[in-house]
Amino acid sequence: MIPERFPNFKIAPLGSISKSFLDLGLTHFQQVAQYIGGLPYGRNADRADYTLVLNESKGTCSTKHALLSALCLEQNRDEITLFTGIYEMNEHNTLE
Repeated sequence: MIPERFPNFKIAPLGSISKSFLDLGLTHFQQVAQYIGGLPYGRNADRADYTLVLNESKGTCSTKHALLSALCLEQNRDEITLFTGIYEMNEHNTLE
């Protein structure tokens, strides 16, 4: 993830996700992306609850991206869209 390539809009206190990032002192989207990208990889207690990325200070690619997408939705920004990609994993295309 290269946060410098993302839009760098200011985070407004429009919802609970936005407020959580503001409470961490993160005021712009690129700061948020850098912070989320720096969190360790790890499965959350409930993979359907992407907000646990903040509470548990870790997340998978899916939960981290879902959290960033939810932030963009709260901020009424449509420059960033969450897509789902599916591919077959095997010993040739997956690292241990």
